[in-house]
Amino acid sequence: MRKLIIPLAITILAACSISYAGDGGGTIKLGYTYLEEDGNRSVNFPTFNEYQGVNLSLEDFRYNFDNGLRFSADLNNITLENRRGNIGLEKSRVFGINLSHNKYRRIYDFDNEHNTERNHFGASAWIQPHKYIKIFGGGNLTDMNGSVANLFDTGFELPARRFDYRQTSYNAGLRIKHKSRMVQVKYETAEYEDDASPERNQSRYRIKTNALLPVPRYEWIVLSGGFRHFETEYDSTGFKISSNTGWGEGSLYLPRHFILKYSFLFNRASSDSDYVATDNITHAVYLSHYWKSKGAVTVGYRHLINDDYEDEVTGKGGYISGWFAPSGKFKLRADIGISDDEVKEGSRLIGDEQRNKYRLSAKYRHNEETSLSLQYSHSLRENEQLDTEADYYSIGLDATAKALSYGWINAGYTYSKGDYQNIDDRFEFIDHLIYGDLYLNEYHDITPGAGIVYYRSKRDLDVESIRLRFSLIWNFYRNFNMEAVYNVHNFDDFLFRDKYYTANIVEINILNEFSF
Repeated sequence: MRKLIIPLAITILAACSISYAGDGGGTIKLGYTYLEEDGNRSVNFPTFNEYQGVNLSLEDFRYNFDNGLRFSADLNNITLENRRGNIGLEKSRVFGINLSHNKYRRIYDFDNEHNTERNHFGASAWIQPHKYIKIFGGGNLTDMNGSVANLFDTGFELPARRFDYRQTSYNAGLRIKHKSRMVQVKYETAEYEDDASPERNQSRYRIKTNALLPVPRYEWIVLSGGFRHFETEYDSTGFKISSNTGWGEGSLYLPRHFILKYSFLFNRASSDSDYVATDNITHAVYLSHYWKSKGAVTVGYRHLINDDYEDEVTGKGGYISGWFAPSGKFKLRADIGISDDEVKEGSRLIGDEQRNKYRLSAKYRHNEETSLSLQYSHSLRENEQLDTEADYYSIGLDATAKALSYGWINAGYTYSKGDYQNIDDRFEFIDHLIYGDLYLNEYHDITPGAGIVYYRSKRDLDVESIRLRFSLIWNFYRNFNMEAVYNVHNFDDFLFRDKYYTANIVEINILNEFSF
C-alpha cells in the first residue's frame, strides 16, 4: 500500500501543477517521533498505535480543476506502521472514486510479545449516467494476524491464542431518485477465511431494498419501507443461518406543526438446526410538535413481540423527548425512555426485564467562542428472575471561552457512579474525569499550547491515568511552521503490581501550508 500511495500522490500532484489550470492546497508535514516507554504495554490504550521513526504526511489536500474535477488526499504517517490515508477523485453529478487504508495495533501482554495488527483497505466508486440514476459499488479487505495472551489468571499455563484471518467484502447497488422519491437496491457479499481456525470459514450475502414515496397529490403523506435478506453459510459443514426483514413507515405532516409517524418491522430468522423460525415484530408510533426556533416535543410508544413457537416475549416502551430555547443563547433538552420486557409464554434465559433511561442537558452559548453546558444522564436496568440490578449515572460540565486577546481555553469535568449487583456479589465504582486544552495567541511568531486528561476511578476499581500535552509552534519563512509536541502518559492500576505504564513521546515536525 505504501508503494502504491506515494507514487500515486506524487504523480497526481505533478499532473495538477502542469497539465490543468485550477486551484488547491494542503499541508505537507515531515518530522520525527521519539518514543520512550516503561511498564506494561497492554494497559494504556491511547499508546497502542504509537511508533518511533520518521513520519511524512500530506494533510487536507484539495485540488479543483477548471473542468469541475476535484481531487483530495489525506495521507497520515505514510512512512510509519500506524499509517492511514484517503484518496478521492470526484466530479459532481458525474462520478466519484475513493481509496482508503488504515493500520492499527492492539497489545495484550506486558512486553508486547503478544499483539494483533489489523490492515484495512477500502475502495468505493459511483457513476451517475443520468441525473436521476446513480450506480455505486465498492469493496473492503480486512486482514488481522497476531496472538492474544490470556487475560485472566486461571492457575494453568495456557498457550496464547493465535489470530490469522482475512475478510473480503464487495457491494454494488442502484439508486433512482426524483423529486424526493427514491428507490435503492443494494447487493453485498463477503468471504471470511480463518487460517488459525478453518472451521470458522464462512461466506455471506445480503440483499437490501429501500423506497421513499411522498403520496402523489397528498405530499403531506410520506411512505417509506424496504426488505432485507441475509444469509451466511459455514464452509466446513454447510450450516446456514438466514434472516428476512421487512419494514415500513408512514409520516403525516399535519397542520399547526404536528407530525405523526407509525413504523413497523417484521423479522424472521432461522437456521438449518431449527425446527421453527423465530419471529420478531415491532410496532411504534410517535407524535411530534414543534415551535419555530423555540422548541419541540416528541411522545412515542413501542410494542414488540419475540415468538419462536414455544416461547413468547412481549415488550412495551415509552419515550418522551423535547427541547426548549427561550432565547437564542440558552437551550434546554430532556429525554426519557422506559421499556419493560415480559415472558408471556414458555421461558427466556434472563426472564422479565425493565430498563429506564433519562438525560437532561442545558447549554448557554454567548457567542461562537464562549459557551457553557451541563448534562445529567441516568440508566437503570432490573431483572427479578436473575436478581440483578445495574444503576449508572453521570454529571458533566463543559466550558469553552476566549480569554480576551490572550487565547482560547476549553475545560470540563465528568462525575460518574456505577452500582452493579446480583444474587451473589456487588460491584461499585466512582469515576472522575477532568480535561482541558489551552491555546495562547501567537506572540513573536510563536504559538504555545497545553492540554490535560486526568482520570481517576475508585471503590472496586483503583485506577489512575494522566495524559499531558505541551506544544510549541514557530511560524517562520512565510507558510512554514516548526512544531514541537511533548506528550506524557502515565497509567497505574493500584490493585495489580504489574499494571503500570509510563511513556514520553516527542514529535518534531516541519509543516508547509501551500496553495496554488
